[in-house]
Amino acid sequence: MLKVNLDSGETLRFDLDDEEGAREWISRARDLKFQTRITGLTLAQNGVSYSLPKPDGFDGVFLFAESIIPDGRIKGAERIICHAGNVGVVLTAHNGQKAARVNVTRQGKQRYNPVVG
Repeated sequence: MLKVNLDSGETLRFDLDDEEGAREWISRARDLKFQTRITGLTLAQNGVSYSLPKPDGFDGVFLFAESIIPDGRIKGAERIICHAGNVGVVLTAHNGQKAARVNVTRQGKQRYNPVVG
């Protein structure tokens, strides 16, 4: 379950494992005005919440979340992707256990965003 915190104090919820919920989230996420309203994203999974607040002091912050479908290598997960300035952060919460992985990279300025088009 994805929880989206907005600057109005409102919290929206999207079930990323549900096709309709995922489609609604993608539609909202690609709206750049909506992106400016996001203050943080939270994944609620296995009784644990994993949160990533919107980073301060960066230009061009874009937040996204997606469900990772299980394959032979991964038991499934949900992840938050943040691109801020020239830094990328990916928070992956695993379905099979109460564990998360955080990866931070210096990936350069984003020139193309496949979500926005």
